[in-house]
Amino acid sequence: DVVKKRVETAYTALKEVGSWDRKVRECEQLVHSGKLPAALTQLASIKGVLDAFRMLPEYAKKEAQLQQLEESLLATARRRAKQAVERNLVADLAPCGEVFARVGRPE
Repeated sequence: DVVKKRVETAYTALKEVGSWDRKVRECEQLVHSGKLPAALTQLASIKGVLDAFRMLPEYAKKEAQLQQLEESLLATARRRAKQAVERNLVADLAPCGEVFARVGRPE
C-alpha cells in the first residue's frame, strides 16, 4: 500500500513537472499586471503542484521559487494598498487585504 502510494505520487509529480513552469509564468504575469485575485488563485494551484515535488530532488528549488512568487505578490499588494490609501480608493484595498490574509503575512 505504501509503495503504491509512493509510485502514484511520483507519477503525479512527473506529470506536474511540465505544468510547473507554465503556472509560474502565468502567475508572474498576473502579478505584474496587478490582477491580484487571479494571481492568488494561480499561487494556490502552484502550491498544490509543489506537493507533488516533495519526494523529488527539485523540491528545494521549487519551494524557493514559490516563496519568491509570494514575495513578489506581497510587494505588489503593498504597493497597490499604499496607492489606494493615498488616492482614497477603498474598493482597491479589498484585493490587497485578501493577498495579505491568504499569503499568511498580515500587513
